[in-house]
This record gives sequence, C-alpha cells and structure tokens, in this order.
Amino acid sequence: MPVPLAERMRPKTFDELLGQVHLSGEKSTLRRALSGGNVPSMILWGPPGVGKTTLAQIIVQGSGIPFYTLSAISAGVKDVREVIERAKTDGKAILFIDEIHRFNKGQQDALLGAVEKGTITLIGATTENPSFEVNSALLSRSQVYVLRPLTDEEMVQLLKNALAGDELLKERNIELKENGSSAQSCRWRCPPAAQPAGTGSIITTFGAGSHHRWAGDGRGPAESGAVRQERGAALRRDFRFHQIHSRE
Repeated sequence: MPVPLAERMRPKTFDELLGQVHLSGEKSTLRRALSGGNVPSMILWGPPGVGKTTLAQIIVQGSGIPFYTLSAISAGVKDVREVIERAKTDGKAILFIDEIHRFNKGQQDALLGAVEKGTITLIGATTENPSFEVNSALLSRSQVYVLRPLTDEEMVQLLKNALAGDELLKERNIELKENGSSAQSCRWRCPPAAQPAGTGSIITTFGAGSHHRWAGDGRGPAESGAVRQERGAALRRDFRFHQIHSRE
C-alpha cells in the first residue's frame, strides 16, 4: 500500500517546516527552550493539518529522549500506565498524545503524577480549546502553543514542494498555473492509466475566490467535501478538488 503523500513529504527539521514561524523561528520561545536542551510539557492547539504531529516529531528527533505515541481515540488508562512504567525504566520519556481532548478526566488524571515528577514529558495535540478540554491541573504544568492555519502563499509553496520533490507526483503530468491575484489554480491531469473509468481531468483550485469555483459540467463542486477530507492531510484549507466527468 503506497505511503500517503503527507507522510512522504513530512518535514524532518524546523528549516523544512512551512508556516508556524512564530514557533519554528530561531528566535522563538520554543526554539530557544529546545536549543538549551529543555523539552517542556506542552499542548499543541490548532486546526487539522497545520503541523501538530509534524512539530512534535521534529521536537523529539533532536532530543535524544525515548519517545512514545498514543492516540486518545483508541488508548486507555492501561496504555498510559504502560508507557509510564517504561519511562521509569528509561529514566525519562516523551509521550505524544494525539487528540488529547478525547481523553476523559480519569485518563488525563493518570498522566498527572508522571508529568509532575518529570518522568513523562507530555506533548498533546488538540483541535479543541485546551482551556475547556484539558484538566486544569495538567494544563497548569504544560505550555500551550497555538498553531495557525497556513496562508495561501504557504499552501502554494507546499504544493510546489510536493510536485518538485515527490517521486510519485513526478511521474504524473501535473501543471501548476497562477491566474492573477484573485485566484490560483492547479490542473492535475492524470495519465490515462491512472484515471478512474469515465472521468476526465481533476482540477484543484485554491486562493482567493476558490469557494465559488464550480465543476466544468455545471453541476457544482462535485465531491468537494469528501475529497477535501480525504486529502486534507496533504492539501488543506482553501483547496477544492472538482472531478469533471466525461460526457459520453
């Protein structure tokens, strides 16, 4: 099974990370703390697809500290306690919890003692306001960093990086065009063998005005919601995928 585009293009260093300059810049509070060898417990708060998981992985890579990851969707208190026991053996560990707002009070309380003692350095990722979704005792022992949506310019650069750097995309006939200042569009023409039966071009539009673009057959933004959700890990925010069906 092919590795998803978002994973293939995932940044591995702060210099490769697009956006979030207020966190990844050399003079940012976070970078200064990390350069001093200090990885604080933190909550990364932001909308989907802005780099919370990527930022956590970049932080961990340079720390040299054992790293564990859990998803709050499937993990429970038992999983948390197992990681804590491993951290005690290792001396210290970083635990990344995705969707931490999905942990209930008991699950979050299971983390508190280990975070207090420094056995666990917690990095939690959430799309919800941590002031309401994370226990106050745990929140008071963590720094909250807000991740911002990517700008149009950053999204364009992200797309260009993918077209230039991804081996699979290089094999496709993909043309990127900029249509003035009001909107920009990328036309993705799949090779015949890669096209679904009965379909033609796939057109991606983004930038100012993209919310009002329509499929060429006049039937509106076909599948825009479903395709946006499916590909949201790689191309987010103002992107809209419109599949234009061939008329037979």
